[in-house]
Amino acid sequence: MPDGAVDEPDVREEAKHLLDPSASLEWPAPDAVLEMAAALGRRGDFGTARSLLKQALDRGVPPDLVHTFQQQLALSTYKDPELRDAEALELALRMVTGGTTSPPPHGDPDAYGIPGAILKRLHTVTGDRIHLERSLRFYERGWDQLDDYYNGINAAFVLDLLADEMDPEDAAVDGLRARAREIRTGVLA
Repeated sequence: MPDGAVDEPDVREEAKHLLDPSASLEWPAPDAVLEMAAALGRRGDFGTARSLLKQALDRGVPPDLVHTFQQQLALSTYKDPELRDAEALELALRMVTGGTTSPPPHGDPDAYGIPGAILKRLHTVTGDRIHLERSLRFYERGWDQLDDYYNGINAAFVLDLLADEMDPEDAAVDGLRARAREIRTGVLA
């Protein structure tokens, strides 16, 4: 096993020991904490991953990793099946966007994809169209600026969802569907 790698079967136990306030264990390097959180996520244990990431942020991580920890904390928060209400999703969104409502002018695929996914889930929970519209802005920015297929496929999907919510006779439906086809064609190119 590579240096700092976490044995997946033992990751939950190791995380629980780290999170135990009565244990006086030395915390692993930040990269190892991120790997533990990812391993917990692969196992569907987003609650423990969330606690681990929050604790690491509270303890302090190097400045160049703060954003990565915040993104992963937001991801674990919105994917946690125990936190499916709008309040938890809004919290995850604030974590990853810093409270802004618009996508950043520049970023990596996750800077657009994670907020887009949270907003899409918010729409599912609340039924508010504004969340889909905001989700589309994030996904389209990730597609338009980075040619990132994840953001592109999701932008096309959200365009279709927006069109599905409209009156089929509305002239804007054709424009939404055409943009969705354009993006799908670009993803496949």
